[in-house]
Amino acid sequence: ELTSSVPSTTLKQCFEQPAASFLVCSLIFIEYYFIFF
Repeated sequence: ELTSSVPSTTLKQCFEQPAASFLVCSLIFIEYYFIFF
């Protein structure tokens, strides 16, 4: 489950403060990319 590995709160913070957690969000999105594709 993606929700277990990546908490929804983390993604929410990424969308709310993309500049503050850009690197963290990038790693999360890259992980999502490799999981789905």
